[in-house]
Amino acid sequence: MKIPKKFKLFNHEIIVKMSKELHKNDDLWGTVRYRIKEIIIDENISQSYKEQTFLHELIHLIFTFMCEKELSGNEKLVNTISELLYQALETMEY
Repeated sequence: MKIPKKFKLFNHEIIVKMSKELHKNDDLWGTVRYRIKEIIIDENISQSYKEQTFLHELIHLIFTFMCEKELSGNEKLVNTISELLYQALETMEY
């Protein structure tokens, strides 16, 4: 799966960046900076974790853009959806 450099949600451009410092500061694999519309992913994790983390942060954004902050804050729900979506995308046969 390719991780985009940018994409749009509701016509808002979202930038995706890799960080060498993210895990040092907060012990995170990824995060969303909502105000500046940015997803940051830890560069030091494996490619499969980067891909799943991108989907995880994307789902946080989608729920937030839907004004579903409670759902966005539900880490169990967000992680389960992102893991299932990642598995589906990675195992699709064409």
